[in-house]
Amino acid sequence: MKKRLGGFRVLTALAVVLALACAAWSEKGHLPPPPEENYNSMILDYIVTGAFFHKKTYSDDWTREYRYEGKLDPSFGGKLRVSGHAQWLTYPGPEAGYPWTVSVTVTAGSRTERQEFSPKTKMQEFDVSVPIGNSSSGSFAIRMTRSSNAGSRNMGALGTIEGRVDVASVPSQGQTASAGVLSSEEAKALLARELGSPQKIAERQVLYTGNDGGVLNGGNSPRFRLNRRTRIGMIMNFHYNDGKGAPAGTIALRSLEGKLYGPFKATTVNGVYWVARAGVELPPGDYVVIDSHPQSWSQNGPARLGHTLIKSE
Repeated sequence: MKKRLGGFRVLTALAVVLALACAAWSEKGHLPPPPEENYNSMILDYIVTGAFFHKKTYSDDWTREYRYEGKLDPSFGGKLRVSGHAQWLTYPGPEAGYPWTVSVTVTAGSRTERQEFSPKTKMQEFDVSVPIGNSSSGSFAIRMTRSSNAGSRNMGALGTIEGRVDVASVPSQGQTASAGVLSSEEAKALLARELGSPQKIAERQVLYTGNDGGVLNGGNSPRFRLNRRTRIGMIMNFHYNDGKGAPAGTIALRSLEGKLYGPFKATTVNGVYWVARAGVELPPGDYVVIDSHPQSWSQNGPARLGHTLIKSE
């Protein structure tokens, strides 16, 4: 059931425009591949969490394919998760006799989950995950195939995962320590100050994907771009979770090159807002927000972006 996002009811037209602008850009983003418009009228947009990727390659020989190598990273929810959507922009419809298929397979250790689709519309969403547990190897595969009078066209993304991220050694890969966990009183005061009005929401805003619509669980990680060095202050993720909220976990930022900032321990406000103080300076580039419990991360809209507010100091 959809719920109202009570804390965001202060939005005005200005804040809505800002939120939609961020969401529209993020929907075109890809992790790990770079943004692209389409390939033979196809789009494959996906997010992979639960792994740290250190190598990626690309090939295009009638089949566009991205390949990744990395290690399992159980820091964020303990799952290897692949979510996103596939689109065939010029799909003529099921009556035309040109079918298309999407398959997603995710493996961690001995556990494998697979979803296969024969879409009847132009877009197919997917969300597949497996528990990482004590596994030290895994993989994922996304395949999209469509047929037309010009022949078959394919897109794919494959990942080979060997080993695990040693959390104790992550700082050598770029982790920056948190500026300190907020007390309940500090978190409440900070949230009241930064969400007190539409003008306050817009001040020093780096990313905002919230809105005043009804929300569901299962948020996807939004992306944002920095054009100059920026010191990140507050990060807030919304976990309405059908009114039950969720115990505070961690929020992290990761560059598309794999450099990790955090995770930053969050403090709950009113049981549903996760508020963290990052206090970290980021160089120019593209970043993704990683929530430790995406199962309860509030989202709405076609890209299912988790509701997040990030501000600079």
